[in-house]
Amino acid sequence: MDYIIWSNIPDYNQLWQTLYLGYKFLKGKDSEGLAKNKAVTALKLVNQPLPQVINDQKKYFESKERKDPLNSAIDSILKFQRNEANFEIPKLLAVIESIQKYVFKTKGIKNVGDYTFFASILENEKVDERFQFLIDYGVPSSAINKISKMVTQEIGSDSNIVRYLKSNLDTIDFLLLPYEKTLIRKALI
Repeated sequence: MDYIIWSNIPDYNQLWQTLYLGYKFLKGKDSEGLAKNKAVTALKLVNQPLPQVINDQKKYFESKERKDPLNSAIDSILKFQRNEANFEIPKLLAVIESIQKYVFKTKGIKNVGDYTFFASILENEKVDERFQFLIDYGVPSSAINKISKMVTQEIGSDSNIVRYLKSNLDTIDFLLLPYEKTLIRKALI
C-alpha cells in the first residue's frame, strides 16, 4: 500500500495504482488499462505544455492509422482535460485521500498521502491561483499562463489584476493569439 502514500506530483506507478483503486471501488470499473491510460495522460498534462501533449497523442493516433489524427488528438486531449483532469480525477483523488487518511489514522499510521497539490494543478490547468477567476470567465489557460508572467506577485487581488491587465492591453495583445485576445478582452470588460 506504499503506492498511495505520496504528496506533490506522483510518479506513474503511484498515480495509476491510486486511480485504479478509485475506478475499481468508487466507479465500478475494474480495469488496470483504464487507470494506466488516465495516469499517463494526467501526468503529461501536468508535466508538459499542452501542444506537446496534443502532438504526442497525434503521433499515437498516426501509429494506429486513425483517420484525421490531428483533430482526433485535439478532441481527445481537450475532452480529457475538460472531463477527467478538471473534474473526475481530482474528485476521485479527494475521496481516496480522505479514506486512506481515515484508515491509516485508525491504525495509528502517521505517514499518509496528500493529493491536494497534484489534484489542484490538474484541475486548474496549471494556472496560478491568482488568475483562477479568469478561467471562470472563459479565458483559456494558455492565455492566462502567458499573461501571468507579466504580473508581479505583489499584485494579488482580482480587482488589482484586472486593473493591471486593462492598463497593459497593448503589451498583452502582443503575447496572445487572436482568439485569446478576444476572450481576455471580454473577460476584462
